[in-house]
Amino acid sequence: MSTQPTPHLDDEQITALSDTLYDALYAITPYAEPHFADETEGLKNAVRAVLAEAAAPAPGVIEYGTAFRATEQAAIEVHSPTASRDEAAARADRYRDMYPVVHLVQRTVHYGEWTDCAGGPRG
Repeated sequence: MSTQPTPHLDDEQITALSDTLYDALYAITPYAEPHFADETEGLKNAVRAVLAEAAAPAPGVIEYGTAFRATEQAAIEVHSPTASRDEAAARADRYRDMYPVVHLVQRTVHYGEWTDCAGGPRG
């Protein structure tokens, strides 16, 4: 486990968080204290591990789409992304009656926090 300070918090902030964690652990499980050989560093490392886990990117989710060509020479288009493989497969089955090339595709997507658009509601 790394003992380097996290880039977003300094040692004073990590110490404050580890003190809070220590107080909470001590209050609810007084017998836990002997389990830390060096509780101060152990708790600081626990805080760092929690912060590192929180900063890690969220695992991606699979999104499915229906890929098709409107004509033999047209570029492939992907429509109607969805988290439901069954929904995308059913759509692909329907599209096969209309288009010469149709297949089910998937991608991994990662979602972030919502943020305001620059320039207001209309950009």
